[in-house]
Amino acid sequence: MSAPELSMHYARLFDDAHFVPYFGKPYSEMEISELEDIGRNTIMRCKKASPEFKQASASMDVLLKSFLATRQATSDRTPATQASLKLKTGIIRNARAELNLLRDEVERMQPGIAAYERIVDIQKRIPALLDPIWPSEHTGLISHFENKRISFVGPALTDLVDQAVARGSDWNGLEALRQLPEQKKQLFEQAGSGHAKAQMDKIRNQQAITLSNLMLEEAIAAKNFPVSLVGLEKGSLWYQSFHEKYLKHAEYNQHPSVTKVDKIFWEKRNATINASDAELSALVAAAKTTKDARNVVDEYLWLYQDEQNPVAQKIKKNASAAVDRILISSTQADKQKLDRMPGNLDGLHASAFWHETFQAQYGSDREHPLVKALEKHFIERRNAIVAASKSAVTKEISTAQSSYDIDEIWRKYLKSPYDQTSLIISDLKEISINRLERLKLKSILAGGLIENEKSKNGEPTEENMYFAAEGYIRTGLSGMEAVKQIPILGEFANISERITGKQSVNIGYFKKNGCQPADHKKRYLCDYTLKLDVKTEGGMKEASAFMQSFFVMPGNTTGYFTHNGSKWVRSDTEAQIETDARNAREQSERFARESKELHDRGTEALHDYLRGPPSVRQ
Repeated sequence: MSAPELSMHYARLFDDAHFVPYFGKPYSEMEISELEDIGRNTIMRCKKASPEFKQASASMDVLLKSFLATRQATSDRTPATQASLKLKTGIIRNARAELNLLRDEVERMQPGIAAYERIVDIQKRIPALLDPIWPSEHTGLISHFENKRISFVGPALTDLVDQAVARGSDWNGLEALRQLPEQKKQLFEQAGSGHAKAQMDKIRNQQAITLSNLMLEEAIAAKNFPVSLVGLEKGSLWYQSFHEKYLKHAEYNQHPSVTKVDKIFWEKRNATINASDAELSALVAAAKTTKDARNVVDEYLWLYQDEQNPVAQKIKKNASAAVDRILISSTQADKQKLDRMPGNLDGLHASAFWHETFQAQYGSDREHPLVKALEKHFIERRNAIVAASKSAVTKEISTAQSSYDIDEIWRKYLKSPYDQTSLIISDLKEISINRLERLKLKSILAGGLIENEKSKNGEPTEENMYFAAEGYIRTGLSGMEAVKQIPILGEFANISERITGKQSVNIGYFKKNGCQPADHKKRYLCDYTLKLDVKTEGGMKEASAFMQSFFVMPGNTTGYFTHNGSKWVRSDTEAQIETDARNAREQSERFARESKELHDRGTEALHDYLRGPPSVRQ
């Protein structure tokens, strides 16, 4: 065991309490020569004389290193094991000294809450001090401090309650008394039922005295409100505070002085409500909006006990009727406005923003049946307007000259959140996407984007050929993806992709050079020029650059263009098909040769392995 690994377990053997009685002074104060003398004259003799010592070889090793000098020495020539022991015995000595000081401090304490809290703090410190000391001593020391704490529980609780009672003459003190049993729950539980009850009686007595005194002032405030709407408003706020401070707490709300104040307030409150009947009714009758009608109740009659007053009940009923009256009028008017919206772009624009007006006017009444019915009617009307305007919107989108123009169309006509589930809106989204694709042709087609271009002699236009060529390319790319699903070919494709990178291919330039009829009227042999733009991800830098330069190069090509009844499609000529077939045969033959060569090399390598190394073959 090296010096840094010397455990506290061995260090306890050299604790002053055990070492000094036998050797006259602490281990840490001994000179090296003294330690060596003890080691040679005592430990070594014991080791030779006693068979038991021979069996405890590990312990003997530590003991000898503790007294005899070894090669492991510190800078001041003190052996490492001895230096470690001196450090650890110092830790033990300091722990015992602090424990003794704390024990003396506790013995001098006078019972009370301050002493009790100090003992609790000391107990938090004890585990760290006990760590270097023999475990057999822990129980006694822990019990000593715990017994002292328990003996202080009763006096501490008495002291704590007395202090709280002395400060309990105002509302803050009253609250402190109410919270004390829960905050000091452990003290009340450990003090014993008899002592705890006596302290609770003190608390309740002081609470009763304080409540009686506080209620003298609250009783005056409870009726100090004018008999008017202002009095109702201020009275509501006062009662809310009174409820939070007293009525919601079980410790207060049954006290006679509190219930008396509560009664005083409601006598004055009900009298004020009755006296304000005409004024409240006039406010309800004059309400122009549902908010005005509701505010009569929300501002003056919002206390839950107000519902027990007959006048308040009548006012609330009238306010509810006023809300219905106002909503009947406003929803009917809005329904008529919706019905007058034309089924054209003007109506589409007006209805697109209707939800903003609806939310502002009916936001707080959304759950009212009349408002729900109006919202349902709007949805039906909006759908009808969208359906009637579809062709006009389609024309707007189809003639838009930029993506900004298309965005403006959507902002102007198709902004309503109620359109999300409309199938017509889905169609218009698709039309917008297609238009955006067509707008790209402005910079791609050599002849530019020509709206409603007519075919000459039935042959495909430049735009027709572009989309057919693009479809041809997409079909080829998807075919390559299908090939990758074949295991052996997929491996080659993956290797190729890691080298060249992954390409995304788009037509960057397209020009129709000319067409002539083929074997039937709907089939044309056309010449065209195109340039492919390729973006690569990953792959070797040189290979990716090569792929880009290969695709980007413009070139003239020829292909068949056929109208299949719905659109133009591009197909290969016989010469191209023959060339592709020849290339496919050559690639297949090359693949077969390379596969055979790979197989032959693998077979030869396997035979070499089975024959073993040259030395074995001989």
